Amino acid sequence: MTIFTRFRSIWQTDARHLRTSLVILMLLGTLLPFVLVGTGFALLGTPVILDEERRHVVSEAETMARHVELVLAGVERRLAQLVPGAEQAGSQSAQLLEAAFAEGDFLAIYLVDRDGRVLQAVLPPERAKSATNLRGADLSQNPLFRLEREAQSRTWSDRYISPVTGHATVGLAVPAGRNVLVGEMRPDFADGMVAIAADELRQPVFIVDRAGETVASRLVAESERLRNWAGVFPSPEAAGEGPNLRVRIGGIDYEAGLARSAKLGWTFVTTTPAGLANPRLRSALLVWGAGIAASLLLAAILAPLWAARLNAPVRALMRRTRELARSHFSGAPVRGHIIELNSLSGDIEKMAAAIQQRQRELEHSEERLRATLQTVEQLNTELEGRVERRTLDLARANRELSEALASLTQAQDELARNERLAALGKLFGNVADELERPVGSGVMAVSLLRDEIRRFGSEQAKGSGVATLAHFLRRLEEDASVAESSLTRTAEMIASFRAVAADTSGGQRSRFDLSIAVREAVVPVRPVFERNGHSVQVDVAPGIMMDSFPAALAGVLSSLLSNAIMHAFAGRAGGRLSLTAAPAGDGQVCLLVSDDGVGIAPELTSRIFDPFLRPDGERTGAGLSLHGVWHAVTAVLGGTISVASARGRGTTFRIMLPLSAPQTGSR
Repeated sequence: MTIFTRFRSIWQTDARHLRTSLVILMLLGTLLPFVLVGTGFALLGTPVILDEERRHVVSEAETMARHVELVLAGVERRLAQLVPGAEQAGSQSAQLLEAAFAEGDFLAIYLVDRDGRVLQAVLPPERAKSATNLRGADLSQNPLFRLEREAQSRTWSDRYISPVTGHATVGLAVPAGRNVLVGEMRPDFADGMVAIAADELRQPVFIVDRAGETVASRLVAESERLRNWAGVFPSPEAAGEGPNLRVRIGGIDYEAGLARSAKLGWTFVTTTPAGLANPRLRSALLVWGAGIAASLLLAAILAPLWAARLNAPVRALMRRTRELARSHFSGAPVRGHIIELNSLSGDIEKMAAAIQQRQRELEHSEERLRATLQTVEQLNTELEGRVERRTLDLARANRELSEALASLTQAQDELARNERLAALGKLFGNVADELERPVGSGVMAVSLLRDEIRRFGSEQAKGSGVATLAHFLRRLEEDASVAESSLTRTAEMIASFRAVAADTSGGQRSRFDLSIAVREAVVPVRPVFERNGHSVQVDVAPGIMMDSFPAALAGVLSSLLSNAIMHAFAGRAGGRLSLTAAPAGDGQVCLLVSDDGVGIAPELTSRIFDPFLRPDGERTGAGLSLHGVWHAVTAVLGGTISVASARGRGTTFRIMLPLSAPQTGSR
């Protein structure tokens, strides 16, 4: 088992020794500050160190660039000293070129005219014979010559292959009046220049030209020297590029510091290892790790010693507590060097004294408890007797309540039966009142008709004439009309009774257009209106489709129209009645039946839909027609009906119907 596994098992346990807890606490208290400080250093100090390294490597690149520029400036001055003699292409210029060549920095020197023709050439001794052959050669396509033609000033070239010597080199072009001096440097010139400029650097250093080719390098493998860096380093014209870049050289990541020479057009690159490979960062992290290890070692040594010192008085308190638990109160109190533990020991001794006092009180209480138990037994005996008597009383009371409940139930049934008989008697009385007048009128008319027939028989026996026959026929017609009217009224009342007593069936359910249903309901009664000098107007827009009971709706409208003729327009002509309908939202339609008749008395408005209503103090009333309308609207069509009226201002029945009637309307 590893130390980490052991520590985790100790930490996750539900209970642990005080000494173990103290050791863990001291280890954590010692280790955590180092860990937090080290972590803060790693999180905050690492970016600072890396940033300083980046700035340092950029500074080194800039220093190397300035040093190389100074060296190359000296080369420029040596070649520029040849300008006065080179302006005259002759034997003197050849001697000057050879003297400059002898200084050893140049691999070849050419004097070229403005058209790119070689006038003079100085080459190494092994190529001295070729110098004569170079006169008149065309160097107009030479990269260095073309750069000088564009700049018209001293110009250094990128790395290129010399067309004369065949070596990879860099060159310098210096204007010389109408001619141009071109000097190609030795192959090892640039490397030597870098070695001098970056002698103190211990990481890869190199110079890259405008095309990304390596001009010179130090501590760089040959494979990396041949690498083209154009895709790695941003071009001098690229905007927004920083002076740092991370590159990979020889399988190692480096932070590269870049410095560009505006005069040469070259990029000077110095490097330092990136990330943890950086020596300075690695040293800092090692110091941090060593500090943590040292603190952990010191805590591991001191923590057990200090924990043992703190644990000793606690163990003494535990022994004293066990003694007190076994009722050994004669031991000495525990005293140590920790104030809180001494206070706890004093509290334990006080608790022990209190326990002793409580034990003595308990011994005295036992006798009182025995006496109390005896008293309780006596009380229990008395209580059992009381409970038995109370149980008998409750049983007797329950029997009395049951008998009273049965009597009450019987009285309620009798009262309900009496109420039903009274309601039935009232109903029969109202029905009798309604049928008495039309039936009496019919009986009287039939009796008069019988008397007239007898009288006419007597007159005929006496030989009466045409006048007697005419009188008889007139009386016969009047009595028959009265009988017909009475029987018709009786039939209407019986139909009303049947409608109220019937179920909620509204006929065949179907889908129909409300405008068509309203107009069809008006057709049968329109002649009656016109015969009495009244008019009916229908204003229902087509397209209001309903899924309901058209027969029930037609019955409602027919009853309301008949009620208007009978009551609203009674005794007058020229009455107007209108039927309008419009959607009311929430799947409902509002149907208004309005007239300009005499109106309804205020005291009758709230009871207009009651059965057997008697308006104006008449002995007979409106019967069940409007009660049947209310019944059909609410029970069959699933809607509501209300009335608004005033004396002399007409009446309006407002019917709210659902576009789809409830299913309970048809059974």
